[in-house]
Amino acid sequence: MSGSDIRDILQIGKPSEPAPRKLKQAVEKKPEGISRELYSLIGGAPPIAFIKPNYKAKLSFQQKATPWEFRQFTNPARTDGLVLRHWVKANDDNDGDYYFAKFNKIINVTDYTNEEYEKYLNDPNWTKEETDYLFALCRNYDLRFVVIADRYEYPGATRSMEDLKERYYGVNQALLRERAASSTSTDNNQERQTLIQQFSFDKNKEIERKKALEILFNRTPEQIEEEEALFVEARRLEQNDMKLAKEREQLLKFLQTYDIQQTLPATPGPPSAGIPAQPGLATPGGIGIAGGSGTSPIHDKLKKKKSQPEVDTKKARRMSNASVSSSVNEEIIEKKEKLTPGVYVRSQKIPPIKPNMIQKVGKVMDELGIPIRPIMPTAQVCAKFEQLQTAIITLLDLKRQVDRQETDLKVKKTQKSKDGTPTPQGPQEGIANRKRSASNVGLNSRDKRKKA
Repeated sequence: MSGSDIRDILQIGKPSEPAPRKLKQAVEKKPEGISRELYSLIGGAPPIAFIKPNYKAKLSFQQKATPWEFRQFTNPARTDGLVLRHWVKANDDNDGDYYFAKFNKIINVTDYTNEEYEKYLNDPNWTKEETDYLFALCRNYDLRFVVIADRYEYPGATRSMEDLKERYYGVNQALLRERAASSTSTDNNQERQTLIQQFSFDKNKEIERKKALEILFNRTPEQIEEEEALFVEARRLEQNDMKLAKEREQLLKFLQTYDIQQTLPATPGPPSAGIPAQPGLATPGGIGIAGGSGTSPIHDKLKKKKSQPEVDTKKARRMSNASVSSSVNEEIIEKKEKLTPGVYVRSQKIPPIKPNMIQKVGKVMDELGIPIRPIMPTAQVCAKFEQLQTAIITLLDLKRQVDRQETDLKVKKTQKSKDGTPTPQGPQEGIANRKRSASNVGLNSRDKRKKA
């Protein structure tokens, strides 16, 4: 359908002016000597950015220059009174004092008297003159023992750096100890004890430390690589040990939980009618099955009961009645609880309920007005609660089995009635039918006698 047909349908006249045509943009031709891919990357000319240029401000020469003076100064670190000169601003009021004199830190080296030396500082390997020479070098070089050992030139003595350190720290420690003992004030006693410990020096340890550093410094590249490989292997072994320890701990926790669930006290109770009492079979009032469930023994017993004849059923009933009468006077025997290592809550020993039985057991507990977990889990409460929980679970399981047997019996009766064969009778119905037949036989014999 064309545009004229649409206008005729809508009763629209022809346009007076034709619609303006869109002009095609002029395509720039690719210059010669440039490939098409390169020209497409270059594109057209970049747009002009209208940005106001920022220029640095011009220097203003209207202010007057600050005058400088060539002043004299003395350095407090020098003791010869040397006067030097340097340029400073005219408005600087620091006259005579050197600006960098505050960085001249002086270390206070301990002094001693002749009496103190004779009493406390005598050493057969050191004379007083050599000790004085050592302390003078310590003052001059600010306890830089590397420089002191290099400048040490006492005639007739060859000392190592460790010897110099041992003598210096030994003198200071002895002076501090004796001065602390002679002073009566106890305010700075703790500080002095700390200083005494700081001035302790072990020459043998220092020598061993330097030897170890020399061995470490003189290692070859092969030894460094071997040591790094050993470090990596040691770290891997540590990680494996940590992983094994964690797995061992998880396994021990699992085994402890399993032992708690399996080791439970057992109290034999009266068995249900029709099923002989056996150890390990949970009955209402007893807890013969660990974990609070007793499905598998009841299944096996019911299967055996189906295969037994009616005579065995009567015998089982008599045995059950006898066991019920005898179990009344039996003493309650409980298994000894297995002690578990570590701390645990007593309520943890209550066997858990199967997930499919939680709702049913909770419903029975609600009807009895008992919470699903004991509020005060003492030993007696936990034992009674466990017995009640096991009895409820066993009762529910027996009820389920009875319902299943009744359903199977009804199904079989229906099948027999459809086939025309006599329906199997239950134990109670069989007894009633036998009584009726016996009574009918007695009546018939009496009638015959009367007629005779």
